[in-house]
Amino acid sequence: MTAGAANGPITGVLVAAIATVFDQSPLLGVVLRVSMVLTLVIAGFFGTTIPLVLDRVGKDPATSANILITTATDVLGFFVFLGLAKLVLV
Repeated sequence: MTAGAANGPITGVLVAAIATVFDQSPLLGVVLRVSMVLTLVIAGFFGTTIPLVLDRVGKDPATSANILITTATDVLGFFVFLGLAKLVLV
């Protein structure tokens, strides 16, 4: 969460500045900032939860946790980014 809280604002400000230079909405930076923070929180949540659940059901977390964590983070991260972009920019 700390990485997301630090990385999101920096990237958001940079994207807002670049978007302004190219005559686009600076709200793109806000969308990117919020979506990066939420995506990193989602990754932290699933990165902690999935191995614990797999261990509890008797499966080896090292063999399948990576696939499930990556899928959850990618799908929900795209959903957050595109959903926010639709709400804010359209």
